[in-house]
Amino acid sequence: MPAIRNILTHVTVEIADGTRICHRNRSRHRITKGERHLAIYGGPRGARKNYCRLCAKAILDEAQVALTGMFQNLFP
Repeated sequence: MPAIRNILTHVTVEIADGTRICHRNRSRHRITKGERHLAIYGGPRGARKNYCRLCAKAILDEAQVALTGMFQNLFP
């Protein structure tokens, strides 16, 4: 039987090796060394964008709504 495809290959949770900016709110949010954050890959040349936990929650909440909608559409 073929393996089940992972559709979330470009999204992961990482621990910062150093200080990083939050790409959703560059001027106010910082990701400090050792802090968990959301990393999304796939921009130009495989670039990564980092999001602090506060911003990641909003992003993941939206993704959850979209996935739930797709699931309900396929399996009413």
